[in-house]
Amino acid sequence: MATAVFEWCSAMLRVSPPWLRRVVGGAIMKGIGTPVDTEQNRSAEGVELRFPGGGANGVSIHPDALGLIGRERRILRGPGELDSVFADRLRAWWDSHLTRGGPYALLGQMHAFFLATNNVPIQYISNLGAEVTVAADGTFTRGTVAGWLGDGAVPPSWARFFLVLYLDGDTLSFVLTDAAGDPIFTAGGEPILVTTSIYALTAADLDLICSVPREWNAAHVDRIYIVLIPSGGIAWGLPPGTLWGDPGLTWGGGLAVNFTC
Repeated sequence: MATAVFEWCSAMLRVSPPWLRRVVGGAIMKGIGTPVDTEQNRSAEGVELRFPGGGANGVSIHPDALGLIGRERRILRGPGELDSVFADRLRAWWDSHLTRGGPYALLGQMHAFFLATNNVPIQYISNLGAEVTVAADGTFTRGTVAGWLGDGAVPPSWARFFLVLYLDGDTLSFVLTDAAGDPIFTAGGEPILVTTSIYALTAADLDLICSVPREWNAAHVDRIYIVLIPSGGIAWGLPPGTLWGDPGLTWGGGLAVNFTC
């Protein structure tokens, strides 16, 4: 808990006449000032709970409150995300929600969510071919996918999009949890990670991948496609520039994993 900026109990004793600083008078003054100090400290702690610190601002972080604040501000904590990193994101919630519903806000949240476990390039492609990509270092690029046919719906639905994760292997990392679903940490306080093949993902794994897109998509979106492309893998028309009918290329090539949220 933060130290009170102004301690009323001590201040009242300093300015009181001598007869109010003795045994009986001092006890009365402390009885008056202590509740004020207690309430002031509680108010300061309440501000810290709502606006967690983590940097050079000297404000404390209360780890037990981070999950509740994130739920209220609709910012999901990533697997293995440190308290200080998550606190930084929670403090920026107004800025994060300014562009909510668009690809930049969505990709920014996905990049932060997977930063500690699966920091890979993530590409947003609208069903009509506009694309935005967030690199592993958090930088954004945008463009258009030439020849993109989307999901093939006729007429094409603009209220759908694809999220493509370009993996550096054929596995994803997840935080090891106990029977109650709580993360298991090493002696040094780091979460224990386990790798899972993208071809053996459970329903819980798929739900975790879909959690941020579901929370940060626009209200009019009726379908989200997720594509997991392993290193050297392909999917239908992906990576962009892959032409249909190229020799040896087939739908998914037995490599990419596709599902909807």
